Amino acid sequence: MLRIGLVTLCVLSSTAAAFGEIWSSSQWALTGEGDVGVGYDSNLYTRNGGAGDGYLLVVPTLTLQKLGSAVDLHFDAALQSYTFFDLTNLNTLNPSLNMVLKYPQGGPDTFPTEEVDAVIARTTEENVEVGGRLRRQDLGINWNGNIVGSEKTILEGSVNLHQTDYLTTGFNDNDLAAAGLKLAYVENELLQFGVGYTYTYSESLPRGDIGVRSNFQQNLGMVWGKGEFLSKVTGTFFFGVADTAYHGPTSNTNVDFEGNMTISWQATDKGQLALAFDREVYFSPDGYAFIPTSLGPEWTQDLINGYSLTAGVGAEEILYRFTESTRLDHSYGGHLGLKYSASTRFTASVSVAYTKQTSPEYITNYHRGTVFGDLSYKF
Repeated sequence: MLRIGLVTLCVLSSTAAAFGEIWSSSQWALTGEGDVGVGYDSNLYTRNGGAGDGYLLVVPTLTLQKLGSAVDLHFDAALQSYTFFDLTNLNTLNPSLNMVLKYPQGGPDTFPTEEVDAVIARTTEENVEVGGRLRRQDLGINWNGNIVGSEKTILEGSVNLHQTDYLTTGFNDNDLAAAGLKLAYVENELLQFGVGYTYTYSESLPRGDIGVRSNFQQNLGMVWGKGEFLSKVTGTFFFGVADTAYHGPTSNTNVDFEGNMTISWQATDKGQLALAFDREVYFSPDGYAFIPTSLGPEWTQDLINGYSLTAGVGAEEILYRFTESTRLDHSYGGHLGLKYSASTRFTASVSVAYTKQTSPEYITNYHRGTVFGDLSYKF
């Protein structure tokens, strides 16, 4: 698997060096990016006593983009290769394909009126909910667009379909379907806010005869906004109240606060503060519903000669809803990164991170440290 990733990366890089680009025509352009990184993860399973190892990560990516059109359409195909130094049984090769369509092209002064995103991807990653390293396959498509509108008001619609199949033996397939309507007030081309409603149906199905079969239906009312809220303050947010009915071995209904926010503030000419918040309902790989609540500020400071420094902290609370009880886990941590941009094509970076989680369950009390260095070249 490592050889496949390296050979692909070398072929693409040599093609770019020889011709300056991979391929282009009057209507399409094919570009790419190659990433090679080396890292160490002290807890690959995110559980008490989880093993650690070093690894090599190779990710070649190809991008096919539409040119000379009012539609922003591009496809990204990537191949992610993990090769571990000692735990070679964890070596994986993960392909992915993403499609993004926006109409009209979202420029610096406007929002697109129609957006479609689609993904098919395989991923291997640590999973905090079960304390293990799982392999999964995701299929998803999302549409968001204007239905009717005037100069100051817009009725927007959205549809989200997503299927997550856990390929690791003993875990469920989780499916989700959601549809929503939002009424937007248009302050200007770069600011919208309003109210909205979303209905979601999600189910978790075991692959065999053993496992938890469950589903939930949710009605969510919200206030939301996107754009430039103040001078040098941009982002998106929604906050709402969700009425969620759970069905499985036992059934119950809960009313919860939910929300998502990503805000950036250009505090100085070279310094930016970003704040992220998220609280939503999901299904874990073992079929139980859980609600993670996360909050994390991050500061990015541009230095001299192409260097930039990023530092952030974060905290998370995870509420698990079991059939007859609940469990509450807490985690906190931080990260620090240094990036060097030699040009618009070549970058190098190094980062370190630490996370500690406390839980009523012994197996999910853990701490984890990571270090990672990466070289990236765009062509």
